[in-house]
Amino acid sequence: MKPHTNDLPTTLAIALIVVGTILTGYVQSLNF
Repeated sequence: MKPHTNDLPTTLAIALIVVGTILTGYVQSLNF
C-alpha cells in the first residue's frame, strides 16, 4: 500500500477548485 505521491497535489488542487466553485456559487446566491 504505497501512497501515490503524484496524485496528492492533483487531488488537493481539484478539491480546492471544487470547494472554491461551491463557495462562490453560495456567496452569489446570497448576494442575489
